[in-house]
Amino acid sequence: GAELLLQKYQANSIISNPRVDDDAEYSKMMEYITNVLCLFQESAIGKSELGKNELPLYRARIVSSWGKVGQKCPRWHVDHTSLRLVLSIVGPGCRFIPNEKEDSYPGCVDRKALNELDEDDTRRANTLILPWGEDGIAVQARPGDAVLILGRAWEESQDGPTIKAAPHRSPDLGNNEFRVLLTVDIVESL
Repeated sequence: GAELLLQKYQANSIISNPRVDDDAEYSKMMEYITNVLCLFQESAIGKSELGKNELPLYRARIVSSWGKVGQKCPRWHVDHTSLRLVLSIVGPGCRFIPNEKEDSYPGCVDRKALNELDEDDTRRANTLILPWGEDGIAVQARPGDAVLILGRAWEESQDGPTIKAAPHRSPDLGNNEFRVLLTVDIVESL
C-alpha cells in the first residue's frame, strides 16, 4: 500500500531535491518514506475498530508551503481525526506537545481554548492556548521525523484513562524557507 500511495501522489517528483544529487541518497529517502508509511499502516490497523478482514481507509495529502505567508496551521490545535501521520519530507517538522509534558506541567495547555477560541489574531490565540509559552513544553520535529498525532476522535473513543489528543501547529518559517509535508489520516467513515 505504501508504494502505491507514493506513486499515486507522484512523490518521486515532489521529493526531488537539489540537495539530493546522488541516486543512492534518493533511494534511501524513498525507502525511508515507504517504511514510515508501512509502520503507520500497521499502527492504524491495530487501532482500527474494523473486523479482522477489513482494512481502514486512509486520506493522504502532500502539501507545500513557502515562507511566513505559506504557513498552513500556525495556531495550536488538535485534529478531528483519530490518528494522523505527519512527515516533513523537506523542511522543519511540526511542533507538538507530548502528553508527558502536559502531565508534568498541569495548566501549560488551555484545552478549552484548543479549537474553540474565538480570536482572529493567531499570535494572541497561541498565547491564550499556551499561557506559559512554548519553551520547555513544545517539541520541534526535525526534517524527516515521522510523528504520530492522536486526534480528538481518538480521545473521545477511549473507555478507560484518556490519552489526550496532541496539540500541534506548523513551525514558523523564514521568508525563504520551504517545506513539503506528507499527512496521512485514518478515515473514520465515508
